[in-house]
Amino acid sequence: MNINYELSSMNSRKLPFSIPSAVWERIVRIERLLSRWLGWNEDEQWTHAGLVEAINKTIEAELFSREEIECQLEAIRNQLSEGVLLAWTQKVLTNNPELSLRLTQSEFFNRIVFCLHAGNIPLSGFQDVLVIMLSGFCYRGKLSKQDPWLLASLLEEFSQSGFPVEGYSISLDALPLLPSANYLFFSGSEESLFRLQDVFQNSGLFQLDHPVKMLTRSASGSVALLIQQTLQESSQKLSPTSDDESWIHLVNATHRYTGKGCRSVSTILSDRSLKASSDHLLEAAKKEGFLSATPTPDIRYEVAYGLAKNRSQLLIGPILYCEEPGWSVRPGLVHWIYIDPALSKTEKSKKVSEYLHRYSAQIQSVFLPDDLVTIYMEVFREESILFSTESLSSAQNPPLDWKPDGVDPLEWLWIQI
Repeated sequence: MNINYELSSMNSRKLPFSIPSAVWERIVRIERLLSRWLGWNEDEQWTHAGLVEAINKTIEAELFSREEIECQLEAIRNQLSEGVLLAWTQKVLTNNPELSLRLTQSEFFNRIVFCLHAGNIPLSGFQDVLVIMLSGFCYRGKLSKQDPWLLASLLEEFSQSGFPVEGYSISLDALPLLPSANYLFFSGSEESLFRLQDVFQNSGLFQLDHPVKMLTRSASGSVALLIQQTLQESSQKLSPTSDDESWIHLVNATHRYTGKGCRSVSTILSDRSLKASSDHLLEAAKKEGFLSATPTPDIRYEVAYGLAKNRSQLLIGPILYCEEPGWSVRPGLVHWIYIDPALSKTEKSKKVSEYLHRYSAQIQSVFLPDDLVTIYMEVFREESILFSTESLSSAQNPPLDWKPDGVDPLEWLWIQI
């Protein structure tokens, strides 16, 4: 995270005309704060006392493994560099030029955003916290009981640095009621949100006489297109080296966090059968150290169910790959959908398009081998497949400005003013 903070001052950088000075100042302060919080010494150890304590508590409580926590922190750290937050804000303001003037009106920034954080992966609420601090709005949030310390260590750092943190807790009862929150950030299933509506109405956290504006994210998984031949008529094949890398990227996308998280791949569309791919998957999983974990009782049940059906399947550590259509509703269960490579371009496109549109409400992202992203962007346009594509290597290492459910949360929040 090589940020030169001597160059991050208001005096030494040329202020872009489209960035209000208050926003620019927040960017600089946030960069410095994250540099402290993600401090790293020569012995490759975290140096921030609050973060280290949070990591140790989380491991001792057996909520997440050290490997899972380190992976998430490294993913965040690797995405931070000088200019990333500036580029994000510039992009939002370029798309919405009227915001530059409105962002100078201070009366908007006493508004409170309430976050109901998920706990499926470590620090799943990091982007929401970052967005609210970057926006200038006030934060209030309920932390997940599955991740009560990691995000709290970041919020404590923001609070001590003078950012508007109104309160956070694992219990709604411990949060301040007044002033009422204006916005809600929620990640989870629509069923979960429906069950919580009565709780919200009775808690006093929101104004009962004014509907709260909600940004809800309900995508439950992602799709990988892992194919040797593209949807084009001509054969576009991966080189042996990039093919090996694609298997490594794939097992990281399926195995990391045991398949939990909306960017985890839960469906694979491939022109190779699962049986023909088993050696590649096993070798990649072995290289990445994914063989030692054990499956959950639900996955063990799926193994027995698949054996009874004589289904083609492969269990690797805690992840079960099964060759059958559908969408997985269980973390750790990955559907492998075989697409015959002998099909024409139109037939392949139709199969991919039909699947993506059938499960569009559940799909977060569509991942491709890194070498094929550019090619497929053009193919998707030609075939009117209305999904954006990302590189498979970024599945568990997303950019800071990634879009949950296709929505930029910073842009959404600023547009509300």
